[in-house]
Amino acid sequence: DAFEKHIRTMLKDNDLPPSAYLQIGEMCVDSHRLDLVAMALERYLEREPNNEDVWIDLAATLTSLNQPDEALHAVGRAIDVAGEKAVETIRTDARLNPMRHRTDFQALLIQPTQTHD
Repeated sequence: DAFEKHIRTMLKDNDLPPSAYLQIGEMCVDSHRLDLVAMALERYLEREPNNEDVWIDLAATLTSLNQPDEALHAVGRAIDVAGEKAVETIRTDARLNPMRHRTDFQALLIQPTQTHD
């Protein structure tokens, strides 16, 4: 449809500031197009990979899209970026409830915090 074509064109624009991808994602949420939301979040993370909140949003979106392996990867990236802070957020984020039964998801949340000297 025309909306999807327009969004995909905008997401291909490498001259946009990273925050624009988040705004595009918000428009897609309003239109109930989670596939496009995921694309917008991924584009943002290509430019700003150290934002654990957006990784968690991507994990939640992918969970809703029934893409658990991809969601698990995003959870792992959030934890890589922010450690225990991300773990605490993930533990309480209801959007990730469908993932909680997975042992690989649970394992990510109980890894000991690593310190780097």
